[in-house]
Amino acid sequence: MNKTSTIRLKRGLSAMIMTTATLLGAANAEAQIVIDGHFADWDGINAATVDDAKDMADPSGDIRQIQAHVEGGNLHLSMTVDGIAAPSVDDTAEGMKNRYYYHWLLDTDNNVATGFKNDAYEGNPTNLAKPIGADLVVMIGWRDGKPNGIMAYDPGVGDDSPIASDFSYSASGDTLSAVIALADLKLSQGQTVVVSAFQEGASDGWAVDWVESSALILTGPEIPKASVDDAKDMADPSGDIRQIQ
Repeated sequence: MNKTSTIRLKRGLSAMIMTTATLLGAANAEAQIVIDGHFADWDGINAATVDDAKDMADPSGDIRQIQAHVEGGNLHLSMTVDGIAAPSVDDTAEGMKNRYYYHWLLDTDNNVATGFKNDAYEGNPTNLAKPIGADLVVMIGWRDGKPNGIMAYDPGVGDDSPIASDFSYSASGDTLSAVIALADLKLSQGQTVVVSAFQEGASDGWAVDWVESSALILTGPEIPKASVDDAKDMADPSGDIRQIQ
């Protein structure tokens, strides 16, 4: 595939200013998932999981596993890598560049003939056994020890016009994660999507790490809520509590 600016973030693009929230994890009555790079607590959760072999020269940023699942109305994406996912400049390995672009790819119509095809890139085959046609891209970019593009976008439109950029994300140790409302991605409960990923970094001549794909049905546990009703019992017509959640 010829090089286009719809997948590779323009190398001269300034870092976008984003609303950053710390991802603390989500709990439900049956299981508790904490985004910490250890996936034993994902057992029993309807999740798409793909492991990937070590195949990058940089000791940091080489994707080793991706996961995706739904909780409530949110899509949870996670990625573990070798070394440090978002290293400081000082933590960058000798001879390597502090510039990493992580992408989750979502094939939302299950049609490899539409969207961004990951069977080849910039004219070179990716040698994936199960290529997809990605209709959505979720990206976490990192450059010189700082975020450099946090967004979800349609690869047919390009990263200059993201469809979401204020979602929660985190980068800690060897783990990256993102939580995005299904509605923001125009996805629906019960829909089947196919998930893949790649990481393109400036080291080793802009080497690219491609990950195989896995299908995911967008269903998952609802996040439990506590609700208490209260009768009218105050003289003041304003401020009398009627319900808490």
